[in-house]
Amino acid sequence: MNGSVVMSRITGQSRGRRALRLGDASATIRRMARYLRVFVAAVLLVFLAAGPARSDTPQSARPAGVIVVKTAEITWQDYPNRPGVKLAVIEGELAKAGPFLMRVKFPPGFKLAPHTHPTVEHTTVLSGTMRLGYGTKDDGPAETFEPGTILITPANTPHFFSTATETIVQTHGIGPWASTPVK
Repeated sequence: MNGSVVMSRITGQSRGRRALRLGDASATIRRMARYLRVFVAAVLLVFLAAGPARSDTPQSARPAGVIVVKTAEITWQDYPNRPGVKLAVIEGELAKAGPFLMRVKFPPGFKLAPHTHPTVEHTTVLSGTMRLGYGTKDDGPAETFEPGTILITPANTPHFFSTATETIVQTHGIGPWASTPVK
């Protein structure tokens, strides 16, 4: 006996009916594959419409002492005795002993004469450009620094700078911190 005769005896179907059923199965598989593709496309559209996954940790899940300051939450104040300059103290108090973190926003065309700080100054240029030089006269050699540049200036080092565009820097160190003009 050949295989088709045995199969038709087992299933009770002729060879033609069995072919028809196999054809139905492949059509069903194709139809299911099409539905699966539509389903996957719909799920992808939902995720794309929802936007990127949020990685924000709820405040209640943060350990005690963790501080998060988002850009939109920064409060800018006028920098004393520097017209057009804005200051945001993010951590600490500049006049007291202890760590501090601040941002300073300088307007275009701002120039600061030679000055010193009593402690090490760690500054990162966040936006704009800063032209910085060292020495007691503001006509000495200077370099231009772009965003991402980190400057670590030792305590009591005379330096001066200017900006061509609005420039924001972030400075941190250990207070008390001050800016003393060079005489």
